[in-house]
Amino acid sequence: MELSRRTFGLGLLAATLLGSPVGALAQGATPGASPDTGSSAFDGLGLTELRVTITDAGYEGVPAETAAGRYLVTVTSTGEMGGGVSFMQLPEGITVADLMAMAGPPPGAATPGAEMDMASPAASPGAAPEGEGPGAPPEWYYTTYMAGGLYGEPGTTGRVVLDLVPGTYAVWGDDPTAAQAPVEMVVTEGGTGAVTEPVADVTVTEVGDTGGFAFEYSAELMPGPQVIRIDNTSTQPHFFLLVRSEQPITMDELFALLESPEEPEGIIPVVTTATQSANTTQWIEVDLEAGYHIVLCFVSDPGAGGIPHAFEGMADILVVGDVEGTPASSPAA
Repeated sequence: MELSRRTFGLGLLAATLLGSPVGALAQGATPGASPDTGSSAFDGLGLTELRVTITDAGYEGVPAETAAGRYLVTVTSTGEMGGGVSFMQLPEGITVADLMAMAGPPPGAATPGAEMDMASPAASPGAAPEGEGPGAPPEWYYTTYMAGGLYGEPGTTGRVVLDLVPGTYAVWGDDPTAAQAPVEMVVTEGGTGAVTEPVADVTVTEVGDTGGFAFEYSAELMPGPQVIRIDNTSTQPHFFLLVRSEQPITMDELFALLESPEEPEGIIPVVTTATQSANTTQWIEVDLEAGYHIVLCFVSDPGAGGIPHAFEGMADILVVGDVEGTPASSPAA
């Protein structure tokens, strides 16, 4: 499974969930980016659609210029490696070439941990503070506009609804080690017209400030197809990583796996969004099986020595549907 190598030094569970080249936990599609059935909960909203194809060589369908507004982004992955589509606004004076230079050498050219993880600058709990060591992103990472996006496994199609504001963007894999080179896209003033809001079954709100973050849920996640709205009302960027555990799992067991050098078993990726900045919203579709689900974010907190948000409260175990052996430490949805 290769979604994105977005973190260093968090053990093989985190590395595998995020697509470490060391190996895969699961084969096949993620429910959040499943083979295209031709229908979507976002049909009929009247939104302008961006259809982006991820190949092993790069991106197809990214326009050089488009108007500001709310978009339905359809992400199709046709290559052997899969990848992500993330929309990150570049600050004035920063170009796509600058972004690539900041991200460091290509995969395999440097020792893991010596690269700057621009996408989700996660690090081990003892990592250096922002700007003071490997893995530290530039200061503007925490203030620039990031609309979000989606990851897709090979042969799958997924959809996300997000808002693009005027500016110059890097459309990229949310990951400096991604095979696909970033593409520049200019979003102009004007607007696309329709700003219809999708109806969400569950709203996940990302809350908190440096030193403490959390996911809050408006309702329980249930088995089957559903739309999840993700609001970032906190002070830092986050992504939403959802996986399923084939066995009951407690929080103590989860953190032991995160820090373990051993390859975990029975952890199945479900869906991963691209990073979204504070005060943004995106909507995703998922189709969940009953079972134990884990929600994580590994973006690092520059105000707390670079500790990943998962170690500051953004790690939950959710029981979806009726299952036996519910762990006592599972938080209520």
